[in-house]
Amino acid sequence: MNPFLRLYKAFRLGLSTFRREWRYFQVPEMERLRVAYLHLLWDPKHPKADNRAHWESAKRALRNYRLQLADAAKQQETLGTGPSWSVANPWIERYEKNGGDEAITEALDYVGRTEYTGDDEYFWADRCLKFNSDLREFVYIAWNSDRFLKETVPASVRNAIGFSEVGQFPYVPINGTKQDSLYNRYIYLLNRFIQHSGYKREDKFVWCELGSGYGRMAQVIRDYFPNATILLVDIPTTLLPASYVNGRHFSKLRLAFYEDIREKTVFTREDIAKYDVIFMPHFMFERLAPGTVDVLWNASSLAEMPRDTVINYFKLFDRVVRPGGIFFTSNWNEREGYPMVHPILDEFPWNRTDWDVKSYIRRDPNMDIFKTLPLPLGEVYCVRRDTPVK
Repeated sequence: MNPFLRLYKAFRLGLSTFRREWRYFQVPEMERLRVAYLHLLWDPKHPKADNRAHWESAKRALRNYRLQLADAAKQQETLGTGPSWSVANPWIERYEKNGGDEAITEALDYVGRTEYTGDDEYFWADRCLKFNSDLREFVYIAWNSDRFLKETVPASVRNAIGFSEVGQFPYVPINGTKQDSLYNRYIYLLNRFIQHSGYKREDKFVWCELGSGYGRMAQVIRDYFPNATILLVDIPTTLLPASYVNGRHFSKLRLAFYEDIREKTVFTREDIAKYDVIFMPHFMFERLAPGTVDVLWNASSLAEMPRDTVINYFKLFDRVVRPGGIFFTSNWNEREGYPMVHPILDEFPWNRTDWDVKSYIRRDPNMDIFKTLPLPLGEVYCVRRDTPVK
């Protein structure tokens, strides 16, 4: 190799390393935070410690998961494949045979791993101990996202949000608060929703999240809007951890699990009003009566679905969201390495006669600060028209 080229490559490598290392020096007390974080990960007093609330919530989550699988099979629904299914079904079998703690322990162990890593390959704690640079990066992103929130989100909004330690992502203790870039992302999106909608804290409305994941956006929404009714819709695989985590987080509220609503063929606003938080499998979404939802929210998952599925969901949106209601989404909007069968935000099948798009951001650069997803995110906020445009 040309010696000048070799020298140039060495210079570039040194410069990139310096830039990466230099940003860590911006974080006050980086070493103290890193050590405190490691102690936190290995804290034996983890929220999933053995206690009655833990086991009752775990058993309820597994019981409802089994019911959803059984009913979905009768309807010949295609719910999806993946590691969660092959891992989850043996839990149900062992649980049905003896109801023992072993199956529940394995279930929550798997939930813990997916909670921290997004897969079941390793624990966050293992990775942080093996790859110190990952830990410093995590601390830096949490610190930087917290600094960004303080610049963009009013203190009245930030201070209204609690922090759930039930199944929460690992957090970093910064300035007496608990910071996590994913949770900070949801606080940012909450503020975007407040700016768009004009909803006041005391307002009552039905917030429906299609593709709820573990329900962290729901936690943020309910913290800020204590009179909102939360409807979490997802495939059974995801509702399993969502119902465990949020069943404990919202334990003092009126909760509806699948066993409470499975016999309903039509779900009206009157039915929804009986509860504060509802866990609904996706195959029940079409049972919602017309005009039952005030706000429909989706984060990222529409761009993970096949195009035909997305088209079908948008037809359902036209029916279940009331006139004057809201559809708000933050979704992927670049196709780099992304299958053509999945529509990105630019390709969503909007019914322009029924929806008035109030805000369209093709790419929100602020979302890059949170570093929670691999592809750039855009935003759409629209309102259902009272009278369709002809």
